[in-house]
Amino acid sequence: MNGAGNVVWLGTPAFPEAAATALADAQLRTNLRRATGTIRDKRLAVAAELDNRSQYATAQRQRANRRYERREQRTMTGRDTILRDILAALADVADSETPDDAPVRRTPHPGHAGSDVVGLFTERAADYRAATVARALTRTGARSVVVPPGLPRVLMPEGPWSWLEDAPRLTVGQLDGCDAVLTTAAVAIAVTGTVVLDGGPAQGRRALTLLPDQHVCVVRAHQIAGDVPEALRCLARTGP
Repeated sequence: MNGAGNVVWLGTPAFPEAAATALADAQLRTNLRRATGTIRDKRLAVAAELDNRSQYATAQRQRANRRYERREQRTMTGRDTILRDILAALADVADSETPDDAPVRRTPHPGHAGSDVVGLFTERAADYRAATVARALTRTGARSVVVPPGLPRVLMPEGPWSWLEDAPRLTVGQLDGCDAVLTTAAVAIAVTGTVVLDGGPAQGRRALTLLPDQHVCVVRAHQIAGDVPEALRCLARTGP
């Protein structure tokens, strides 16, 4: 660019001459025409596609709104039906009657866990890698294990780990520094493969089982209930 602000072509030959020579090539002109047409067609296609997408999105939103409105109408109708049935069932109940005045007849339903609740629990708890205490601690390489007060010594196997009792209560930092915790359980449920802790003897406080990375829970065969209702009945008998 010179001092007057005009563009100066530094190539050889000069730009006008080079352009005239290039445009004199019939094949080059054909290629440029095709490339220009291709670019124009693609731009038009993209523009048309964007318009279609916008219209499609608008239609989708409208259909979604209509589905929502129909669902709301069905919900309202179902709710009205339920309320109507409840009012009909209470039509002959005196206003002075309270829930405690009418005894509730409860018919216990047979459990669906089958007869082998221990086998079922073992199968359902397989995802938790059920094993003996020593094997469970060895598998994770635990070196420090905290136990709640009252845990039977017979449940604490020998191994390359140290035992730390939560009495007096350990600090949060101390619990977080332990590799594992060993407790018992209040009850286990066969159909779900889960254990229930209620803070009873040898189960410890909640923080004790939440902070260490590994929780090893000892479950005895007689503690395994078939299903949830049976487990709740067991808790009602043994709970604090």
